Amino acid sequence: MEEQEEEKRIVKAVLIDVDAEEAKTVEFDHSLQNIYSLLHCDCIDIVYRAIGHGRSSKRFDIICDDEGTFKTSPKISAIDNLGRPMLVGNLLVTNHDAEGNTVSLTDDECEFVLAHVEKLGTRKYPDGYMMLTQCEG
Repeated sequence: MEEQEEEKRIVKAVLIDVDAEEAKTVEFDHSLQNIYSLLHCDCIDIVYRAIGHGRSSKRFDIICDDEGTFKTSPKISAIDNLGRPMLVGNLLVTNHDAEGNTVSLTDDECEFVLAHVEKLGTRKYPDGYMMLTQCEG
């Protein structure tokens, strides 16, 4: 029986790279290997979080390093409205369809997410780096 070739699916997302100290829109061929490569990890988790505050908040899927807290000197990558750490390591902000499949963000959604990214310092990294703010559970 002949194997069917899997259709490539390009996904547009926001990458918050705490190591490169940047946040940007990326487009990538959706595969686990590509996600591992973008996040610099080998085990992921997907969490569903609100970004923003109150009625102006919107919910997104955030793909993160599932083992990020076990790394040496992890960098906080998302904080809540009170400045408490929510996630560590690089993040990929995406969305999902009715069946739960990862789908692209719209241009407006990318702008919304990037508007909630700021350069902030921590005790361990006082010079600061790009971090997602107002990320709520």
